[in-house]
Formats: sequence, C-alpha cells, structure tokens
Amino acid sequence: MNFDLSEEQQLLADSLKRYLANEYTMDARSKIVDSPTGWSEKVWAAFAEMGLLGVPFAEEHGGFGGSAVDVMLVMEALGEGLVVEPYWVNVGLGGRLIARAGSEAQQKRILPPLIQGKHRLAFAHTERGARYDLGHVQARAKKSGAGYTLEGEKRAVLAGASADTLIVSARTSGGATDPAGLSLFLVERSAPGVTVKEYRTIDELRAADVWLSDVSVPAAARLGDEGRAREASRLEFRRSPGQRRRGRPLRAEVQGAGPRLREPQQGGEDRGPAAATAGPGPRRHPRSDR
Repeated sequence: MNFDLSEEQQLLADSLKRYLANEYTMDARSKIVDSPTGWSEKVWAAFAEMGLLGVPFAEEHGGFGGSAVDVMLVMEALGEGLVVEPYWVNVGLGGRLIARAGSEAQQKRILPPLIQGKHRLAFAHTERGARYDLGHVQARAKKSGAGYTLEGEKRAVLAGASADTLIVSARTSGGATDPAGLSLFLVERSAPGVTVKEYRTIDELRAADVWLSDVSVPAAARLGDEGRAREASRLEFRRSPGQRRRGRPLRAEVQGAGPRLREPQQGGEDRGPAAATAGPGPRRHPRSDR
C-alpha cells in the first residue's frame, strides 16, 4: 500500500503552508483574535478562493470530491499556523452533515454558498451536564402542525455566533440518554426564539451558548430521517476511483490563485487577502495542538 502523497496533494499542502507563512503571521493572528468577531472574513474569502472550502464536497455543488487525506492536509497546515478561522466547524463537520444527511434541496441551498464562503454553519449539540456523552441530549423537538417546535439549550457551540445556520440536535422521542430518538434540524441563527451568547475560549477561539425558546421550524428543516441523528453524524469520506478525474483538479485551483498566495508583503503592498489584518502586538498562544 502506497502512503505517499500525490503530486496534487503535495501542491495543496505546500501552497497553503506558504500562504499562511507569508500572510497569517503572528502579528496578523493577534489582531484577528482581538477583533470583535475573532476571525477574519478576508482570510475566509482567501480560503474560498483557494478552493479549501470545497475540498470534500461533490463537483455538482462546486466542490472537488476530495478524500479524508485531502482534508487532513488542510487541517494539518491550519493547525501548524494556529489558524482561528472555523474551517473544521464549517467544512469537516457542518458541511459534511449536510452532504451526508441533507435532502437534495438542502444541499443545493447550503453547500454552494458554503463553498463560496458566503454561508456559515455551526453544530449546536453539547449540553450542560452531558459530560462528553454525545448521546445525552435534553433539548426537545415536538411536532407542531406541519413542522416542529424546539425547546432547550446548547453549550460551547464553536463559531455559533458567526453561523448563518445552526445544525441543532434535539429529541423527537425517548429520554435524555437514550441512544435512539435524536434528530437534527436546520435553524437560522436569526430565527425568533433563538438567543446566542458568544464568548472567547481559552485557546482563543469563539464559542457560544444557544437558547431555543418556542422556536418553530418547518418539516423541511429536519436534516435526515427523524430519530436517526446518530447514524447521520458518523461522517465518512467516500469516492469512486474516477471521482477526482470528474471533478475540477485541486492543482488548477491552487495554482490559479497565482503568485499572490506565494509572495510575502513587500514595501507595504497588499499581496494577499489577509494582509490588511496585520497589526502590532505579536503573541503566540502556548497551546499549538490544533
């Protein structure tokens, strides 16, 4: 079995690392962390332009049909750079849930703008007292007319305040710790009855607590089959041998970004989307395990 990276994968990793080394300096990162949002829309737009937001998604939605290795290479580079932008929350978790469990209409509505960097997701699942038991959910979704009414609260929702759409887990049947009876719902962050309180985490990310009070959603907002959220959350990366050939090559997308991603700033000239985020006060957080 050959574990070597393909030339295309190596180009992806090298180009991203070079961009981060040149543009995502510790000065720039410090300013981003201290900004009101805690992440940079300019950096996020650069990720979209480089094709990073579409790595694991199908070509029909504007993605590349990449594998888990492709996503791993992106995550490795982002971890080395201590990047605070919510890549895994949007692409590896939220986007993959939509791709795996979403209806055709849900995928068409959410995935293309997600890949373009124009729509953001967050997974609202953990709750007070769950103690890392992923099956411990007390939030409820009761059928109401042609839809559902959601009640409950969620804790430590990564990038929750910056999300356009929250993927919310709630019980449609069973008790708080029953393995079955969990369902997923797409809830707009701005929907009536949704309250979001953001805070900064110890590792300089942004998280939020979310309260759901009499939140009404249509039946079309349910993600996947009712009561089968645990199955939907078992994310997998699968592709046929020819899928990469059918999709747009990552090589062309990364190379197409041009020298802007490879050249450092010189003489104050802005040579990358993140250049405007540079500022005084370098500070490296002692934790570098992301």
